[in-house]
Amino acid sequence: MRNIFALSRVIEPLGAMLEIARNGREALEALARHSDINLVLVDSMMPEIDGLIAMAEIRKQPQHARLPIIALTAKAIQSDR
Repeated sequence: MRNIFALSRVIEPLGAMLEIARNGREALEALARHSDINLVLVDSMMPEIDGLIAMAEIRKQPQHARLPIIALTAKAIQSDR
């Protein structure tokens, strides 16, 4: 939730409207509901469906094949990179 708060404080003042999903399942559901999403920020450590699986599921959908996805993580341990 801290990452969502920090990113929204930077992105919303630029005029972007955010659709927030707390896990990978909610992210996939949000994409199914909203056809006007232009960019996806994905935390690779999301619960339920992690970000890597969520990104793979997004890419399986032809309508999202070219949707920009930016992967984020707070886990910056060298061995995990």
